[in-house]
Amino acid sequence: EVSEYVRSAQIAAVLGGTLFVHGAAEERALGFVPSMQLFFRMNSADVVRSLPGTREGLPLHEWVDALNGFAAASVAEWLAEPRWREDGTRGGEALMAYQCRPAVAAM
Repeated sequence: EVSEYVRSAQIAAVLGGTLFVHGAAEERALGFVPSMQLFFRMNSADVVRSLPGTREGLPLHEWVDALNGFAAASVAEWLAEPRWREDGTRGGEALMAYQCRPAVAAM
């Protein structure tokens, strides 16, 4: 089942001295973990940075752990509330926004 796969997945892992990521590891994104309050819409860098829980400049292993924690929390939120709300948002929206450059202001 897709939900089981997504629940088990990780966005990043460090094996030995190698970083593995889902997608790409752009230099400006290293050490960045978005807020769970990030919405899937065009955001400015100031908005992204001002959201509660946004973290920047994390060392590699701390970043990987925090990023995977963010993803796990987002997936849990999506599983609990997978349908679109009347306000146009849904559970797990922060994870959808994370993969969208305009939503994270190309962090």
